[in-house]
Amino acid sequence: MKKIIPVLLFFLLMPFSVMAEEVIDRTGFIATATSDWNDGVKAQNLMDGNLGSIWHADPNHALPISVTIDMGKMQSVGGIRVTFRESETNGFFQEGKIYKSDDGEKFTQIAEINWNGKDPVSTLWFHEEEMRFLKITVTKATAGHAIAREIELLRGGEPMEKQVYMDTVPTDDFEVTASSTKEGNEIKYAFDNNKETHWHSYFKGKRDKPPYTIDINMGRTELISGIVYWPRAGARNGYFTNVEIYTSEYGKEYTLAGTAVWSETYERKAFYFAPVFAKYVRLIVKESTVNYGLAAEISIAYDAEASNAYKQTHHNRYVLQAGETGIQFENSRGEKTSFPVENALIQKYGTMYVPLRGLFEAMGGTVEWNSENMTVAVSMASYTYTFQVEDKRFTRNDKRFTLKEAPILLGNRVYLPMTFMEMFLDDYVFAYDEASKRLTIEIK
Repeated sequence: MKKIIPVLLFFLLMPFSVMAEEVIDRTGFIATATSDWNDGVKAQNLMDGNLGSIWHADPNHALPISVTIDMGKMQSVGGIRVTFRESETNGFFQEGKIYKSDDGEKFTQIAEINWNGKDPVSTLWFHEEEMRFLKITVTKATAGHAIAREIELLRGGEPMEKQVYMDTVPTDDFEVTASSTKEGNEIKYAFDNNKETHWHSYFKGKRDKPPYTIDINMGRTELISGIVYWPRAGARNGYFTNVEIYTSEYGKEYTLAGTAVWSETYERKAFYFAPVFAKYVRLIVKESTVNYGLAAEISIAYDAEASNAYKQTHHNRYVLQAGETGIQFENSRGEKTSFPVENALIQKYGTMYVPLRGLFEAMGGTVEWNSENMTVAVSMASYTYTFQVEDKRFTRNDKRFTLKEAPILLGNRVYLPMTFMEMFLDDYVFAYDEASKRLTIEIK
């Protein structure tokens, strides 16, 4: 006992340091908002240190609403603390984004708010950054209103890994499937921009365990560089912990972009890889907590400006020239390939025709010919087409349509009227030059 006491006293008396949380002095800070209800509840009240005053956005102004704080000079900031009206239930921030700026013009996202909407004092720590301006954009709040008493800027708190925030590809044209799904919680709910809904793997009776495959057709080709994943709030199961990410330009051959290994915690997860030009993304969830799969949201990360610039100079282009025996293809890296055909483009009965098998196979599809009933079945991306020689009618995913001209048989090859391409291949842009008899097809 005599030996233990001196040792304890040594550790108790030994000086040690802890990271001290600091509230940054707000003297001279100017706060402005994109919406104030009236002069008595303006955003500057958030800086006055008076819990009796509030900022109240106009209730008729729909979210998102932003508050921008000008500190007057460059300072290091690593967190925010927002005090709400404890006696009220409306106005609490639930979701939002934090941005920094040096000049008040160009802002960069540095953090994301995800609060429960119940705590009257809510704090968010992030990687410390130098800035003069800090902007809080509220995208979701209780009762749809944005109200607060005070906003304090902090530093010196628990350090966290620096997060990267990029644009995400709009999901309007997405087509998504999953190898396992529970009715009512289909995979589409992981791409609906709503964290209140979610995808859930099948578990009624006997659960489907990992791996799970999630296929994403973005509807257009983009220069992508990562994925962002939000687990389902309030659940401890189903968090992705090991995910392989594959990409493809045409939906046939996939290349591994990287493997995300994430912790078993509820927070925004992101994994970034070298930018790649792709239209299709495949996620293989190898491991997840409790052997379930859940996702509130999944996003594909990209730099919209860089992607658009890349597409201006890099094209996936097919060229069909009348009189030639090859379909010319140039990919986004400038590499050229020729697909041999008997006639790349031919005119019959006043109509221009393209070689059905040659073109669809060059574009990554598969073609099956039935000589008994003179039909051709084509599978490409998420569509299946069935054509019959000398019949204007055809089907796409079992839905019937009518062509202006029927497919024809020349020798032992089926040719499709060029007008079909313009009317029914939504992912491509067509340009036909009558003078040169040249058809150019570019992937959107």
